[in-house]
Amino acid sequence: MDLPWEVLIENMPVGFAYRRAVRDQNGQVVDYVFLLTNHAYEKITGLNREDLIGKTVTEAIPHIQEDSIPWIKIFSEVVELQKARTFERYSRVLHRTFHVTAFPVFEDEFATIFIDISEMTALRERMGEKQRELEELNLALYKESITDPGTKLFNRRYILELLSKEVSRTNRNKKPLSIALLDIDFFKRVNDTYGHQAGDLVLEQFSKRLQQWTREMDYVGRYGGEEFLLIFPETAPEIAVQVLERIRWQMESLPFRLGEANLQITFSAGVADYQGDAIHQLLMRVDERLYTAKRTGRNRVVWIMMEKEE
Repeated sequence: MDLPWEVLIENMPVGFAYRRAVRDQNGQVVDYVFLLTNHAYEKITGLNREDLIGKTVTEAIPHIQEDSIPWIKIFSEVVELQKARTFERYSRVLHRTFHVTAFPVFEDEFATIFIDISEMTALRERMGEKQRELEELNLALYKESITDPGTKLFNRRYILELLSKEVSRTNRNKKPLSIALLDIDFFKRVNDTYGHQAGDLVLEQFSKRLQQWTREMDYVGRYGGEEFLLIFPETAPEIAVQVLERIRWQMESLPFRLGEANLQITFSAGVADYQGDAIHQLLMRVDERLYTAKRTGRNRVVWIMMEKEE
C-alpha cells in the first residue's frame, strides 16, 4: 500500500525527482543517483523511470555531461552549500526548456521540481520578436514623419521644432545660438533648362553634401522649395559664417553631374544669431540676410552684424 506522501508525489502536476549525490574518493560530488521520480517527471522529461531508478545520471542519460545545462555542477552546489537553486535553461539533450528548483533534504540527498516551460518560452520569444518588429515599425514611421521625402533631410515641421528646442536650451545655458537660411542660386534655371527631374537630382545631391559638410552637432532641414534651414547650437555667428563659407566654397568647386553635363551650383545664405526675441523674429532676420545675399550678387553669406558695421 502506498504511503500518503508517495500518493501525493505521484500525483503532483509538476515533475519531481529525488536523488542522492555520488562522491569520489576525494569527497567531490561527481554524479548522482535517481531514488524516486513521479509520473509528471517522466512526461515532462521524456525519460522512463524504469531506466532511471537506482542508476547514476551518466549511466541513465547518454551525453548528459555534454548538455547545455551543467546538471552535476548545479546539483553539487545544492548539496555542498545546502542551499536551494532555481534556474530556467534549455536542455540540448532533453530538447526542452525547464524551470527547475533543487533543494537539499538530508545530507547528500536532494529533491528537484521540474516545470516544462518550452511553450511559454517559445511564446515569450515570439512576443519579443513581435515587440521588436513593432518598435522597428514605430521607428520607421517616426523617421518618415520627420523626414523630407525629396532630400532625406529633416522636414520643415521638425526643423522648426528643433529650433524651438534649441532656443529653450539657449535660454537655460546662456550659450550662443546661430541659424542660417540657404537658397540655391538660379535653381529655376536648372529646372527650365534640364527639366524637373534634373532639378530633383540637384536637390538630392545638394542636400547630401550639406549633411556631409556640416558639423556633427548642427541640424539641417528643408525649409521649402530650394531653401534650407541650418541650426548651429552653441555657436556664435562668426563661427557659423566660417562653416558656411567653407561649405559654399566646396559646393562651388565640386560640379554637379547631370548625365553628360557638369553644373556649377552655388547658394546664397543669411546668418542670424538668437538675441532673446521670438522665433518668428529670428526667422525674419535671417530671411532678410538671405534676401540681402541674393540682392547683392548671390553666391555669398551675409551676417546681420556685417550690415550693422557698414
